[in-house]
Amino acid sequence: MSKERSDMPTTNEIEVLRAARQANITARDELANFMAQLSHESGGLTRKEESFRYTRGIHQIPVPSAFREGRERLEAAHLAALDGRPQELARLMYGGRMGNDDAGDGYLYRGRGFNQLTGEENYRTAGAALGLDLTTNPDLASNMENAARISVWYWQERVPQADRDDVSAATLAINGGYNGLRDRHERFDAWHALLTPEFLADLDAGRVRPGAGVGPIVGLPAMEDGALRRFESGMDVRQLQIDLQALDMRDARGRRIATTGTYDQGTEQSIRGFQEAHGLPVTGRANQQTLEVIQDVLQRQQARVQLDGGPAAPPMGLAGGNGELEGLQGLRVDGIPSGHRDYALFEAIRQNLPEETTLEKVAEVAMRAKTEAGILRPEQIDAIFVQAERVFVIGKVPGFRTDANLSTPAPEFRDSMRSMEAFDRQLARPAQFPEQRESINQNQVAPGVSSRSLA
Repeated sequence: MSKERSDMPTTNEIEVLRAARQANITARDELANFMAQLSHESGGLTRKEESFRYTRGIHQIPVPSAFREGRERLEAAHLAALDGRPQELARLMYGGRMGNDDAGDGYLYRGRGFNQLTGEENYRTAGAALGLDLTTNPDLASNMENAARISVWYWQERVPQADRDDVSAATLAINGGYNGLRDRHERFDAWHALLTPEFLADLDAGRVRPGAGVGPIVGLPAMEDGALRRFESGMDVRQLQIDLQALDMRDARGRRIATTGTYDQGTEQSIRGFQEAHGLPVTGRANQQTLEVIQDVLQRQQARVQLDGGPAAPPMGLAGGNGELEGLQGLRVDGIPSGHRDYALFEAIRQNLPEETTLEKVAEVAMRAKTEAGILRPEQIDAIFVQAERVFVIGKVPGFRTDANLSTPAPEFRDSMRSMEAFDRQLARPAQFPEQRESINQNQVAPGVSSRSLA
């Protein structure tokens, strides 16, 4: 039986969940997305009727037509609404559009239900679809059962089938933009965590007791729920971006994916493209299935390069070694052995950092220099300097540079080394990355490393 928890759904949320499942919204991703979007739009399913109480001023009013008769008239209507007389403000906001006349329809067909059904035309359309006479009796839209049914109807009418498990795409369909996207993703995380098969079985059996409500999960670590998604950051995201580069995946505008370590819009778009190309559910999230297929495609791609007579991936780790595992096992506690391919770069950076800098932070800076600035050897460095709490590594080719914060926690030493070795594997495919290989090769000028501290 489900435990009573502070994050259990409220009575309203339970009612909407049941209505959604009755309407065949049963897939976990779609149900979580539906509840996240509706929760965002309705303040946690707490509002079933528009209040018109914009307590911070008329700049809060989200309807441009409210200003159609001037600020002075709007200010007066706003003050009247705060005093319990919202009819004039409703007229300015909704009169003469959405099927309303310019007299009393704006208030009569004000926002009702969890998704704030608004306008005579929308009341009429929803009523016809659900068998409710909402034009004659618009208050029916505020009834709990009807509000839940209207929310489900709106979702299925507004959001294309292919976008219903994709938080960003559904946001665009509902909002016409990406307003509140981070909150919608965080609410999705919360609902997705809750909607386990066990919970749904308890819900269907009537064993779920109302709780305080399902709020957004803020600051969920990357991969905590087995997937990477928009706004998450860290080494897992950086590795994903390196893999996407190796597959030459692009964003919606055809641009290469940057290794920022943050799951940005370009990363999300490239994941959608990969999922579509490989017959996976198109969600924009890199779940375990997507990550496994990415690795499978990378392995098959490398095998094809070798079969075609192209260069195999260079040995990882120790020069002349047998691959990544050997290289990583050979790492010493006090750094990396002199035979390691990145030893010279690592030592050049370590010698120019403050003495108290940890080996983990040195490895992070070396990894950033290599994967972000294309600096493969010490002779490609023009300068390393520390300013306040940041270290800057500047390449000899203009624009080839990176930086890192010395005061933030560093990734595990081996994680940084793995990222560097994954980057080496990427560079082993010159036919697929001619532009990148050429630009990195340009970063080779006369040897020498200058160091200066700008405290």
